[in-house]
Amino acid sequence: MRVTMYDVGFGDCVLYQDYPNDFNAGGLLVDCGSKTDEEYAKKVLENELYKFKNLDMLITHFHDDHYNGFLKCNDISFSRVFLPKSYYKEGSGLTNTQNAFYIAVLSYALEYVLGRKKPLDDINDLFIKLPDLVNGKFNNIKCVGSGDIFEIEGREYNVLWPPKDFVNDNSTIKYDKIIPVITNMIRDNYKESKKYINFATSYANQFCEFYASLGEMDDNHVDDEEGEKQKKRLEELKNKHMDIVKLANMLNFQSKPKIDKKKLDSVDSSIIKNMNECSVVFVSDLDILALGDVDNKVIKMIKKIKKNSLGDHYETIKIQHHGTSSYWSKNIPKADNYLISNNGYKYIDWKIDKRYAELAANKTHVICTNTAFERCQYWKENMEKCSSYCRCEIKRNNRYIDF
Repeated sequence: MRVTMYDVGFGDCVLYQDYPNDFNAGGLLVDCGSKTDEEYAKKVLENELYKFKNLDMLITHFHDDHYNGFLKCNDISFSRVFLPKSYYKEGSGLTNTQNAFYIAVLSYALEYVLGRKKPLDDINDLFIKLPDLVNGKFNNIKCVGSGDIFEIEGREYNVLWPPKDFVNDNSTIKYDKIIPVITNMIRDNYKESKKYINFATSYANQFCEFYASLGEMDDNHVDDEEGEKQKKRLEELKNKHMDIVKLANMLNFQSKPKIDKKKLDSVDSSIIKNMNECSVVFVSDLDILALGDVDNKVIKMIKKIKKNSLGDHYETIKIQHHGTSSYWSKNIPKADNYLISNNGYKYIDWKIDKRYAELAANKTHVICTNTAFERCQYWKENMEKCSSYCRCEIKRNNRYIDF
C-alpha cells in the first residue's frame, strides 16, 4: 500500500491506495482541510487528487481543518463519501452519540447572532455540497460507526469508533451547561431573542433529522421519490440557514452585541473537544490505524472495548490531533511509522509534542509535514533536528510525503 500525506498546514489530508499507479483504481482519501489556510487543502484537491477517478472519501469529524478543502472545489467527485455516524434513528426518536452533534450545530446557530458566523456557515455549506461530491447519488453518502466495515479494492476497513452507546454519561459537555450560556447572552442583547432562539433550535433539529436520514439510505439504490425527498430536505435546510442569516443581520443592525468572550471561548473549546472525541477511528489489517482527533480517554476506551480488534503493532499509525501535546497518549500501539500532519507558522502554539521525537529515537519512523522549527517542541528546545528516524523533510516531493 502507498500512503500519501499532503501538507495542508495545520490540518489533515491522507490518501491510502493499494494500486497507486492506476488512476482508475479505488483508494481512500481521509479528510482534506486546513486551519492554516483552506486554499492549501483546495489546491491539493485541484492539483494532486483530481487525477484519481474512483476514490472514496471519509470525513473523520466535522471540524473545518478536516473538510474545508471540499467547500470551494468544484472539479472533484468521489465514488462514496463516508461520514461519522453521530446520529441514529430509533423508532420515533433520535439517539445522538455523546449529544455532540446536536449541541454543536445548535451552538453554532445560536452564536451566529453574536458574531461567530464561520462554524455554522462551514458545516451548512458542507452538507449542502455533499450530493455534488457523489454526483447527486444520495445512497453513496454513508454514515459509519463502530462495527461497520467497508471495502475498497478488496481491502477491508474496520471502523472502531464512535460507538452507538457512547452517550451522555461519558460526555465532555452537557446541554444544560452549554446552551444556557449562549441563550442568556442573546437575551441580554436582543428584545427579539425568543424569535431568534426558536429559529436556531428549529434549524438544528432539521439539520439533525437530515443527518439521521443519510444513515438510513438503502445500500443498493435510492428511488426517484426518495432522492427528491432528500433534495427537498436540503433545500429546506438551505432556506432555514438563510432565515437565520437574515434575522441575525437585522438584529445586529439594530444593536451590536456585547458578549462575554471568555465564556464563549470556553463553550467553543468544550464543543471542539467533544466533537474530536466522536472522530472516526479505523483499522485495516495490521497495516493501518487512523486515530482521527480522538484523545487519550477515547484511545483507552477503544483498547478496552475493542481488545480483540485493536492490534499491538501496526505498520502505519496516523497520529491523533496533529501530534499536539494536549492529545498525547502513551496508549497508542507501537508502529513502524507514525504520521503527523502539522505545519506552518499560523497557530504556532499548537506544537508537535517532543515525545514523538523520543519515539523516533527508538528506531521508529516519525513522519511529519512540518518544516517550521518553532512548531516542533524537540527541534525548538534542542535547536537541532530530531533523530535520523524522524523524517520531517526527507522523501518530500513538492507539498506531500509519500512512502
